[in-house]
Amino acid sequence: MRSRTSLGDSPILSTLRSLKRLSLPVLVVSGLLFFWSARQKAVLPSPTQILPPLLKAPVQAATEKTAYEFAYGGTSYHINPRADYQIQGMVVTHNDISAFDDIYHNRNSVDVKDLCVIWGENLQDDSYQRITFWSEPWSCQFWSDDRGNLVNFRLDEISNNHLLSRSQSVRDSIGRVGRGDQITLKGQLIDYCPTNFPEQLRKTSLDRNDTGNGACEVLMVDSIQILKVNRPEWRMAWRVSRIIFFLSFALQVFTFVSIPILQLQKKKRETAEREEEYRRRMSGELLANNIRGPVEPSAKP
Repeated sequence: MRSRTSLGDSPILSTLRSLKRLSLPVLVVSGLLFFWSARQKAVLPSPTQILPPLLKAPVQAATEKTAYEFAYGGTSYHINPRADYQIQGMVVTHNDISAFDDIYHNRNSVDVKDLCVIWGENLQDDSYQRITFWSEPWSCQFWSDDRGNLVNFRLDEISNNHLLSRSQSVRDSIGRVGRGDQITLKGQLIDYCPTNFPEQLRKTSLDRNDTGNGACEVLMVDSIQILKVNRPEWRMAWRVSRIIFFLSFALQVFTFVSIPILQLQKKKRETAEREEEYRRRMSGELLANNIRGPVEPSAKP
């Protein structure tokens, strides 16, 4: 009796079975590493890892720049600079304009990323490590189950920054910024609106003490410097494991679907071959009977 794996499998079917068997442990291991590294790369650095420039307050000054037009993503925008601005801080959360739950942004959004940063006294003890920060499409939120972590947290030393830039290289650098990175941003605080829709004006905050709607800084970034990348080894592990996980998952799905199809095709071929062989045998027997002629009955003695 022949085993299931020795039924005359084609090389393709045998290869698919091997790939399915080998990719399963790869899927499990890469999946575990993917989810674990996602947690690890988001761990904020300790106060001892904070660079001295981040303890300084942002610098805001009068600007000499005048209003201008800026085209991006097929839309023209009217830009009104309000102040020159420089801020250094640690990123505690950021949005993702490509996320499925962000219905307000897409790949053509002129505000390419929101970075929520903290600085100054908020970085001088480890309370921020026990505070949960998260980004919504237009805002930065934070909370802690232990109210003690929020007692000394200064609301004038956290800001959500809507970032625009006329430079593709700067936009690319902004896109690479992650949670826990220590950065410096330089540019102008601006008000802006689509040129053809002035009623859609977005205004920047000019005061670090305001809160609620309208408290975000809208910044046209001239330059960005990533002073220190947070946990780069875990980010690399996350990127690599994510690729391997989804490739092995896709391979599992592909083999799950294709192997039964190939098996069914193989069974149909075998059935057809058996039927053809039976027809040939029956035709051969009929032909042999016709050649021999009818069998004479035996004479009795």
